[in-house]
Amino acid sequence: TIAVSNNQSTCGSSGINAEYGGPFFQSNTPYPTPDQVITMKTTLICALLLICTIKVALSVPSIPLHTVRHPVNIISQDEPKRTRIEPKTPLKPTKRDYLEASMPVVGQYIEYAIDIELGTPAQTFRVQADTGSALLAIPFTPCSNCDQGTPNSYYNAALSSSSSPINCNDPLQCTETQCYSIAANTCGFVVTYGDGSGIKGVLENDVMTLGNLKANVVFGGIQDQKTKDFEAPFADGIMGLAFNSTSVTCSPNCVTPALDELFTANKLPNIFAMLLDDTEGTMTLGGIDNSLYTGNLVYVDVIDPSVYNINFYGLQVGGKTVYSNDPTTDYTAIVDSGTSTLAVPNVMFKAIVNYFQDTYCDLDGVCGAKNLFTGYCIDKPDYSKWPTITVLLDRGIGLVIPPSNYLAPFVSNGQTQYCLTMSGISNTIPFAILGDTIMRGNYVVFDRVHNQVGWAVAVGSENAITGASNPSYMVSASMLVFMTFVGLIVNLL
Repeated sequence: TIAVSNNQSTCGSSGINAEYGGPFFQSNTPYPTPDQVITMKTTLICALLLICTIKVALSVPSIPLHTVRHPVNIISQDEPKRTRIEPKTPLKPTKRDYLEASMPVVGQYIEYAIDIELGTPAQTFRVQADTGSALLAIPFTPCSNCDQGTPNSYYNAALSSSSSPINCNDPLQCTETQCYSIAANTCGFVVTYGDGSGIKGVLENDVMTLGNLKANVVFGGIQDQKTKDFEAPFADGIMGLAFNSTSVTCSPNCVTPALDELFTANKLPNIFAMLLDDTEGTMTLGGIDNSLYTGNLVYVDVIDPSVYNINFYGLQVGGKTVYSNDPTTDYTAIVDSGTSTLAVPNVMFKAIVNYFQDTYCDLDGVCGAKNLFTGYCIDKPDYSKWPTITVLLDRGIGLVIPPSNYLAPFVSNGQTQYCLTMSGISNTIPFAILGDTIMRGNYVVFDRVHNQVGWAVAVGSENAITGASNPSYMVSASMLVFMTFVGLIVNLL
């Protein structure tokens, strides 16, 4: 049944029947003919399709991801094409609050950050976009051991009319009462990350803005850092994008992640996507931007709904399987935008090294005592001679990355060298880390509704995805619109 206004329409010819209103009915025709009804339904369907399409497009905000390159001290060695990263460089190791503190993760060379606002009036901060943790944390005024570089890098609660501390007796946010000694009766947090760094401070509530989205969020106000340069000077803080799970959001007090609050307050689907490249990136919230990728999105299941932990079946070099893995008994993998490398257990890394040195020893930096795999860097390589690396996932899916992803430029004092962005980690750690080396050049969808991670090749990327003949069982935004209107057509006709 279609309800039509009794007011005379301004569209169509004169003499429109006011009882029905609209360009389909002539004044001498008290009831519409079947053909006129079909025309009216078709027009209504088209109008609804246009409105819904616009609504879907507007409901998927895009946030720019800013790249920040870390400086590297490159020390020349005896051989002109062999340089090594100085062990005490300003490279910032990856921070993970769910990893063991002793985990030797290699340093980052690119960080991806987003700009947010906190407070009323707004205070602007740049935070690392991190799918490997869940807490939003910003240096707080005062901070006893922070070295952010500029006063604007600190959140000042006194300057915000909308701020309020989380008290220790708060039944929702301070479930495991942990008062912080610096601020009496204020709920606190303590986080230790995988590189041994750590932060602690108070929990604060305030208005947050990300793009055109706003929400009241609880975040960590850092008042003490184990190291002075927690994220500075490349970013002010960190925004965790992992699930709302007690294993990553309780430290020890449980906090709903800022991302979840943004989705809820703005009534967006609990899904976001990231596109990382060498110069910039894009983060889409509440949906999928089909213009950013080619081919099909293919999905793998998240097996641990706290972080983006997925099944991992092995590695290939140049299409040759060098390590087969059984995720039920061996290792899984975590998709982590906050790690700049592909970090795999040492047993896998050794298999990669052995295959390279057996097959590609003629390539610069592969063999010899001073090689890429022991931390040395080389002059710009001829990428056409280097093999691809493939990460094998569920459903026969293979993520193929070109050599430009794993041989990346490091610049210092005008000197550019190319270093390996793969590393080995302890075999006792039960997962590999699919960091930016794997994510870069892919459009990666974090579907928290269906607990899955989607992959597609970004527009203009040299990446590839193999074994992806069976696309996702999850419908995309455009397919959802199409299916919705198929239903409307069936109901109306």
